[in-house]
Amino acid sequence: MKRATLARCLLGFATAVLGFSAPAHGASEERTETVVGTRASRVVWTDVTIASREKRPELERFLKQIILRQTRRADWGARRQSPIEARLDVTEFSAVLTKDVVRVTCTGMGRLKGGQAVRSHFSMGGRPAGRAELERQLLTMLGRGIVSRLAEIARAGRPAS
Repeated sequence: MKRATLARCLLGFATAVLGFSAPAHGASEERTETVVGTRASRVVWTDVTIASREKRPELERFLKQIILRQTRRADWGARRQSPIEARLDVTEFSAVLTKDVVRVTCTGMGRLKGGQAVRSHFSMGGRPAGRAELERQLLTMLGRGIVSRLAEIARAGRPAS
């Protein structure tokens, strides 16, 4: 039990140190910038947003954590003098409840500063009681896929030194 509490405290501290905070309601123009230094290249996430009918800051924080973790794990290629700038926009995020099933649909687009972009779309269904878990699962799949494909594009654009 002490390990779980310590892990949560460390995660909260790391999140605070790295500068992730949910934008204020109605502050969609606010620029969020997060620098992640990997072994090879530095990556700057200029914007991470989720378009949804209702504001869901907990999902936005969760997606940012996934992106940071995947950014550290990914191979972004040889070290550059200037950081790699990237952004991720979840253009569609919805959960539709029918009789006994909830269907969560998620579409996201990642873009490097040079103009290359990748897009992913996922849709899954499950029990209504497991809606939150299903939403997090889809955001995890989306974040992992987009970050790994952006890293692949960055690697291909720069030969190893």
